[in-house]
Amino acid sequence: KLAGEYGADYPRQVLSVCAISPSVDLGVSVDTMSRRSNWLYHQSFLKRLRKRIEVKKKLYPDLYDLSELPLARSVREFDDRFTSRAHGFDDADDYYTQASSIRIIDQIRVPTLIIHAQDDPFIPFEPLRAEAVRANPNILLIATEHGGHVAFVGAGPGAGNDQEDRFWAENRAIDFCTLASEDA
Repeated sequence: KLAGEYGADYPRQVLSVCAISPSVDLGVSVDTMSRRSNWLYHQSFLKRLRKRIEVKKKLYPDLYDLSELPLARSVREFDDRFTSRAHGFDDADDYYTQASSIRIIDQIRVPTLIIHAQDDPFIPFEPLRAEAVRANPNILLIATEHGGHVAFVGAGPGAGNDQEDRFWAENRAIDFCTLASEDA
């Protein structure tokens, strides 16, 4: 998102940007995470959000009212009651719209690598099919068929391959950044 906000005025020290399994549309991602098939992950994520807000309440007792915490039974409800208010947004939808990079992804001017699996169960691939992504010559999208959520690992030694690449996504990011620095 920051690369889109910078547009052509990005700091020249920034040679490239890499994102692995990014949530470019927060509303769509929250809806996907809320599906019944993701119930365990959703509840775990919500539990961590609740713990975080409880810690913040201890640090800044005057800033947070936790009386509505029991009413936040989903990430969207939590964001509506806490995240959006804490950061000056009208509600969760306003927060999701303003904080999502998809609305300004066409403005990215720094070389950008996005690696995302089409079968990611939590962060949907669909927003990356947008024309704004495809038409931006500064974005290289590597869309793998498989990989789940940030699970881009190679087969490793002994699996019939002659080169180990257990950290496949990380190595693609290093390769991309290396090329960008050589081109600078």
